[in-house]
Amino acid sequence: MEEKKRDLKRRDKKGRILRNGESQRADGKYAYVYTDCFGKQKFLYSWKLEPTDPLPAGCRPCQSLRGKEKTIQRDMDDGIIPYGGGLTLSDIDFEEKQIRVNHQLQPTRDMKYVIEDTKTTSGTRIIPMTDKVYECFKRIAANRKKPKRKTTKSRILSKIKNRGHFTKIFTKNG
Repeated sequence: MEEKKRDLKRRDKKGRILRNGESQRADGKYAYVYTDCFGKQKFLYSWKLEPTDPLPAGCRPCQSLRGKEKTIQRDMDDGIIPYGGGLTLSDIDFEEKQIRVNHQLQPTRDMKYVIEDTKTTSGTRIIPMTDKVYECFKRIAANRKKPKRKTTKSRILSKIKNRGHFTKIFTKNG
């Protein structure tokens, strides 16, 4: 009976159990499928399942799939949209119908995201929202899933680093 249950679990070519959303392609690359905060299906890929896995010959160094999963989950829990330019609900002033642009989201090679000051002072600005944009953001905010944990001011302030730049690095220990 126990042996039958073992056979029902999906496994990779090395015999390791794959979690929900994880799969291994025929070429050996791992894939992870998830649903973003807008309800769209997104995919992550990596040649390594775990950080300790060896990299196949001829492949560029990369973060493990499970490391990428943790980063994406943390970003979603914190209300950060990794592919959305770093705009969060706190940047949108619904009462004044304005968008504050005072930082930018920069991806690093190992799938971490860094929030930095804008490159120039002219990049920091307040953009007025048209009625269409206002309605769109209201709809997005209303349909967005609530974060599982609350981001506190002290948690954000503890991530401010490096010569007065506003930097937030999402890491395992973050």
